Amino acid sequence: MQSTTKYIVIAMSAAFACGVQNLAAGNLVKVWELDLTKWNLGRTDRFPVETVSLSPDGTLVAFTDTDGADGKKTGGRLLIARVGVGAESVRVFQSSTGGGPPRWSPNGDYIVTGGNLVRLQDGASCHAAGIFGFFATDHAIGRTPGRQDTSSTQFTTYDVGCHAIAHWGVHGAWNIGDILADRGLVLLNHAGMSVQVVRGEDGRVVRNAGRADSAGDLTWAVFADQGSALCGTAIRSPAQADDETNIRCSSTDNGALIRKVQAIGASMPIVASPRATRVVYTEAWSLPLPGVVAGLIPGLNLHPYEGAVVWDFATGEKVAAWRPAVQAYLIEAPRHMSIREVSKLALSQDGKSVAEAGNGRVIVYRIE
Repeated sequence: MQSTTKYIVIAMSAAFACGVQNLAAGNLVKVWELDLTKWNLGRTDRFPVETVSLSPDGTLVAFTDTDGADGKKTGGRLLIARVGVGAESVRVFQSSTGGGPPRWSPNGDYIVTGGNLVRLQDGASCHAAGIFGFFATDHAIGRTPGRQDTSSTQFTTYDVGCHAIAHWGVHGAWNIGDILADRGLVLLNHAGMSVQVVRGEDGRVVRNAGRADSAGDLTWAVFADQGSALCGTAIRSPAQADDETNIRCSSTDNGALIRKVQAIGASMPIVASPRATRVVYTEAWSLPLPGVVAGLIPGLNLHPYEGAVVWDFATGEKVAAWRPAVQAYLIEAPRHMSIREVSKLALSQDGKSVAEAGNGRVIVYRIE
C-alpha cells in the first residue's frame, strides 16, 4: 500500500445555486450536521455529493464529490467524517467518480470506492481497477478489468493490499449490484434486471432469480435483512401506470413477494439496511437530457419532487418522510450538462439512522 494520501483540487465553472428547504417529519431527529463549505475549493456551487454511506457501527459517514465542469478533472475525493464531531474530524482521500457509494469492510477498518481501497488506521491506500467492495473481513471483489465477452463475465477477488487472489466467471453479462459481507454473498444484476446471488469466494450460484418470480424483475436489487430479502424498484419506464410503479421486497430463498409499496416516480437505486427491514427512496424522476438541466424540471418530468421515505417492509409502515435538499451542479463529461437532483441518502446497517448528503452539507438523523 502507499502511505501517502493524495488530495484532489477542484476547479469548477459557475454553477446553479438552488435548494429545497429540509422539512423533516416529527419522527426524524437531527443528531449532527456538517457544513462542507471548507472543502468547496473554488467551486461556485454548494459542494454536490455523488455518493454517501454510513460505517457498519454508524459512527462514521463517508461521501464522494462529483466531477467538475472544467473539462480536466477525471476524479473526485472521498471524505470521511466522524458523526457528532466537527470539521476537524474530516479526512480526505483520492477517489474517482462513478464507482458507486463507498463500501466498508465488515469491521469498518477499510473502505472501497472508485477503484481505491483505503485503510482507515493510517490512510494507506492501493488501487485495483474495478474493485467493488468486501465480501469478507479482508477480501474484496470486483469485475475483472479489461474487455468482457457478452457471453460471460469474469470477476476477481482481492486481499486488502489490492493483490488478486482468485478469478471466477458466470455465463452472461453481469454487474455487481450489492454485497452482503456477513454471509459472503454477492448480488449480480443483469442489465439492471434479473438477479443472481453467488458466493463471493468462488462464484457458486446460491440463487438464480428468473423473471418468473417476484425478485427476478427488480431493477437494481439490493440485499436487506441479513440477506433474507432482495429489494428494488419494480418499474419499466416513465410511461408506466402509477399503480405499476412500486418498491418491492422479495424472499431471497424462493422469490416470494414479502411486501410492496406504491412509490410514484421512485428514483433508482433505492438504499436498504443490510441488517434490518428498512429501505429509503425518493419520489422523483431524475432523467438526464442533453444540454439542459436534468432532473427536477416542471414539464420535463413525469412526477414532481415529493420527498424521501423510509419504509419498513416487514410492517408496511412508512416510518419517516421528509424533503431532502436539492443540489445543482455542472458536469463536462460525457457532455456539458447542468444537473439538479435530490441529495444522496444512506441508511445505517441497523436501520435506525439515515444520512442526507448534498447541497453543501451532510446531515445524520435518528429515526424514532
